[in-house]
Amino acid sequence: MTFRYPWEPMFPVYGGLMKHRITMERIDARVHIGVTEKEIRHRQRISVSLVIVPRTGPGNIDDCIDKTVNYSAVRQDVLRFLKREKFGLIETAAEKILELVASHHSIETISVTVTKYPYRDTRSVSYTIET
Repeated sequence: MTFRYPWEPMFPVYGGLMKHRITMERIDARVHIGVTEKEIRHRQRISVSLVIVPRTGPGNIDDCIDKTVNYSAVRQDVLRFLKREKFGLIETAAEKILELVASHHSIETISVTVTKYPYRDTRSVSYTIET
C-alpha cells in the first residue's frame, strides 16, 4: 500500500492505530505539604502535570465532550482535592491524584507528575507515577 503522507498509516481508515492523549501541564496550587514543621505550617507551591489517554479513541468522539475526558472537570477535581488535603510527601500527593482522576474519569492510562520547589539552588523536585 502506498501513502501520500507519512502520517496516513496512523489513521483508522487505513487500518492503522492513531495515538492520542491529553496533556495538562502545571496545574499550580499552594498546599500543605512537607515533613518538617516549617514546611507543614506554610502552604507551598506545587505543580501537577497529567498525561491522560482517554478510553474513547480518536475517530469515535464525534466532537462531543461527553465522549472524551473533560479536562476542565479534571482540573477542577485536582484543585479542589489539593485545597482540602494535606500531604507529607509529593509521592503521596501523586498517588492520591492518580487514584482520584482514574476513579472519576473515563481513562485508559494516566501519568501524574507532582513538582515541588523547595530549594533556592535547585529548580524543582518531581515525582511521576503512571498506570
